[in-house]
Amino acid sequence: MNTTTATPGIDFLGGVHPVLAGTRFKVRILVEYFRSEPSIERFLEDFPHLNHEQVRAALDFYEAHRTEIDEEIERLTAETEEIRKAISNPSTREKLVQRYVAKYGTLPPRCEDG
Repeated sequence: MNTTTATPGIDFLGGVHPVLAGTRFKVRILVEYFRSEPSIERFLEDFPHLNHEQVRAALDFYEAHRTEIDEEIERLTAETEEIRKAISNPSTREKLVQRYVAKYGTLPPRCEDG
């Protein structure tokens, strides 16, 4: 997202990613949370370091930039799915384990059990 216009309650991480002001909490993460649990009260219970004004600013920013944020979420979801498919491929997994062993001299924690 290339929208770095001053928006009350919103900062831009790396000049690109909108975050709740004074935090590194991405607006995109809040939007994804609200898709499954659309309650500000529940959100604030799960993230007590944030406040109602920050959440409201993020939701307002989302409303103003819905298309861009939705496109970013779709793109990241597709990329994540591609990575999951690649990692579920046994030969890819084996290559990743071999790289880890070469670098750290031990199996990755989840591979030690079998």
